[in-house]
Order: sequence, then C-alpha cells, then structure tokens
Amino acid sequence: MNLISLYQLNNKLLLICSAMVGALAIVSFDNPVIFNISFVALLLIVGLVNFDNKNVVSLFLILVVDRAVGQVAGQLPDANLFGKLAIYAFVISIIVILRYQTLSKWVLVSLAIVIPVEIYWYTVSYEAPAIYFYYIGMMQIIALRYFLLMRMGFFRRWKNIEPQNMDYNLSELFQLSGFLNLAMLAEYLLRHLLSIDIMWVYESYEYVQHGLSALAMMVILFHTVSHPFHTTSRSGVLRV
Repeated sequence: MNLISLYQLNNKLLLICSAMVGALAIVSFDNPVIFNISFVALLLIVGLVNFDNKNVVSLFLILVVDRAVGQVAGQLPDANLFGKLAIYAFVISIIVILRYQTLSKWVLVSLAIVIPVEIYWYTVSYEAPAIYFYYIGMMQIIALRYFLLMRMGFFRRWKNIEPQNMDYNLSELFQLSGFLNLAMLAEYLLRHLLSIDIMWVYESYEYVQHGLSALAMMVILFHTVSHPFHTTSRSGVLRV
C-alpha cells in the first residue's frame, strides 16, 4: 500500500472514530463513569496498537494513572473545616513546587481568597459549598501537565522519548479545564457571598468539561490514527 492510499485510509478511520467519540460523549453525559472507562479503554487500545512507539506508550501510562487518581478522588467523602484546610495545605505544597506553571499562580491567588472565606463560613455556621473538590481537580491538572511535559526524564531509560505535538495539545486542553475550575470558584464565591447570580457558569460547567474530555479523545485519535503524518516532535521548550 502506497503512502497516499495509507493516508486516505487513516483519514477515513479517523473520521469514523471521531464520530464514535462524539456519539459517546452525548450518550454518556449523565454517566461520567462510562465515559471515563471508555477513555481508559481508548488509551489502552491505542497504546497496544502503538506498543513499539515509546512516546505514545509513556504518555498513555501517565494519562491512565491520572484517570485512576481522578476516579478515586471523586469518591472522597465530604470534609469538615480541618479536612478542607489539610486539602488546601496539600494543594499549596504541590503548586508551590510547580509554581512556574501559569495555572499554579492563579490557584495560589484564589486560595488567598478562598481560605479566609472558608473560615468565615465555618464561624457563622454557613452551609458552605464543597469548593475544595475543584482545587483537588486543579492540583491534579497541574501535576498531570508536569508529568506530560517532563516525561522524558521519568522515562529516560527508554530511548527516543522526546516532546510530541500530542503532549502540547493535551496539556493546553487540560490547562483550559483548570481555568474552567477557577471560573466555577468565582461563580460560587459571587453567589454565596454577594448573591450575584451568574448561574450560567454553573449550569454550563459539566457540558464544557465533558466536551473538553471528548476533545482530548479526538486529539489522541488525530495524533495516533494519523501516525506518522501528525505525530511529530516539537522542538524547543514547551510552554507551561
């Protein structure tokens, strides 16, 4: 099979897979567990198909672990004030280490506002929203971006591991998800402190996050199904 025929076949396969991902995103909107399982299944299948490509395998190992951690974090019970402060302290320790990331700086600024607010809500016996879950999510995103963009060091025993366009594209998507979490925090604070109603942020959050996850799946398909035409090295230092 010549390169032109292979390219056309890959494009058709990419189109079919993308349509399936879009349909899955719509069907599984009310059941994120199904979508997460499908995401991990996609990573495992594509990883097996590209088993000889250490760039793809190393990246997917990180993504699978991230999905597993996210699933466990989603099952955490509600925390009291001291539990929340412990979570915030852990988040601060992680993002201070990774403070060079743009998202880390914004998270630190938001914590300077949120922690006093949490204490205030506790002193007035206000039924505070569980906004600390969004910080767990942002810490996970910051850590994930670090491992994605620095994975060459972690997999240094594997040869030919180098930055890929897929690393960069996924990292940018995850960062956008992190900023969406910050928007949700702003909505909670404005609504619960100042009675400012911008519920459209709250109501659209799940849709946008779900869409970003579906888009991440499509990015993975684009860079792997179309290999080797689009899975190319990215020169220089990746932005964080």
